[in-house]
Amino acid sequence: MLTEAVPNAAQSEAYVATAALFLIFSAVPKEEKASLRLPPAWKDFWLELSSLKKGNDMAADCEELRGIRTLVGGCDWKEEILGQHPGITRSRTTQVALENDSAQEKEMARPEITKQGDDLKSIWLSKSAAPSFRTMLSQRESLPIWNFKNKILQNIHGHQIVIVCGETGCGKSTQVPSFILEHELSSGRACKIYCTEPRRISAISLARRVSEELGERKSDVGTPRSLVGYAIRLESKMVRETKLVYATTGIVLRMLEASDNLQEITHLILDEVHERSIESDFLLIVLRKLLIRRPALKVILMSATVDAAKFSSYFNGAPVLKVPGRTFPVRIQYLEDAIEETNFSDMDPLKAVPSIDDDDEVQVSSSPTDKKEADTGLDGYSQKTRSTLAIIDEYRINYDLIVSLLETIATKPKYTGFNKAILVFLPGIAEIRRVKDMLSGHAAFIHGWNIHPLHSTIAMDEQERAFLIPPPGHRKIVLATNIAETGVTIPDVTCVIDVGKHKEMRLVTHDMEACSILQDSQI
Repeated sequence: MLTEAVPNAAQSEAYVATAALFLIFSAVPKEEKASLRLPPAWKDFWLELSSLKKGNDMAADCEELRGIRTLVGGCDWKEEILGQHPGITRSRTTQVALENDSAQEKEMARPEITKQGDDLKSIWLSKSAAPSFRTMLSQRESLPIWNFKNKILQNIHGHQIVIVCGETGCGKSTQVPSFILEHELSSGRACKIYCTEPRRISAISLARRVSEELGERKSDVGTPRSLVGYAIRLESKMVRETKLVYATTGIVLRMLEASDNLQEITHLILDEVHERSIESDFLLIVLRKLLIRRPALKVILMSATVDAAKFSSYFNGAPVLKVPGRTFPVRIQYLEDAIEETNFSDMDPLKAVPSIDDDDEVQVSSSPTDKKEADTGLDGYSQKTRSTLAIIDEYRINYDLIVSLLETIATKPKYTGFNKAILVFLPGIAEIRRVKDMLSGHAAFIHGWNIHPLHSTIAMDEQERAFLIPPPGHRKIVLATNIAETGVTIPDVTCVIDVGKHKEMRLVTHDMEACSILQDSQI
């Protein structure tokens, strides 16, 4: 600092003040962003000091590591001595002595490895012996993927990358990571498993579900008492004892920036790979190169609707495992059934004008033959239903019909078995809030009903209530986007209402310029 010069006293004071602030706050992790409050010129000076400090710390660490290696001893320093003194020849006696020293070092290291393996086995034995684990095991065994457990583990052991195609509801997102965790711990092998999810709510809900299946309490996730944790943007619940981490794709990409080739990770699971994004595609590109440098790294790709042949060829013929889903008897009804059941009528003339998007192709036919065929398809429906269908705008979300249908399901005795938990698919947060406001002010849903919105912009605590089973005497309505189709599982849902619209990114060109916008589109 004595060799630096500045033009005036004010800059000299600022220089000294910045250096003093750096010395005070650089050692405190919570104050790492103190430089953001500085003017641009002194912010650059702070970064220069930070870079210099980092270089000095790395040099000190290297020197310390070199000293530790010298103290520990081994073949490296023996070879170095022989290399520095050419007059010393390696006789047969010297060779045998070096080999004996190396063997002794391996024998000394073996008890540590054995002790670590025994500790991991004891951890798994204590988990598997818990009554809560036994209780959840019966539910896990009922999942379709349970019958493929041994086959999945054999393929993971024999191949560096495996593709699992499991239909929705087979249990792949929770069970495949659990299979690997249980197999590695019961064998006494250390492991660190990361499972990527495209959404934050998926990572959190899956981590808590797997933790519960392992016999842990719900509040144990991310604590030393649990083997499971999660890492999402602005929130991370994981400790040194965590063996299985559910993380968003962006978190894993951030880890790759550390340039250590993900050394701490033994198994990397990419869930929902069919949801193509820039992040997921870039991660696959990086992993393809990383697998060459990390032959011990195991990668598992999972999805319900993935093009398995394309992914398999991209990863040089990776094996593909197909797991069937679990089906339930479903009773499907359509728009005309909803109108008939609710006795709904939409006579507002302003609503009768269709609002069709420019990209939608609609064929209008008013020939007598087509009209006769349409009427024939509505045999058995009342004239009022036919009149409502003739004027209703199918391209507009009819919120009054949604509320009327929910009221009918909630109050009619014949729907008693279907109204314990109702899931409503809506395009986005604006539609979710509108329906929630309408239901909150409706007399039929004031008492005994819990209304839960499910969207990434809503607080996590509020989203988590959607997965809880309501107490006796209460029923629930979950308002969600299509994330609830494959991204999360709400186990107690008995009725689903789908408005037939979702939001998707579209590339729009105008005057030789292109931009991506989020639009509603018909499913």
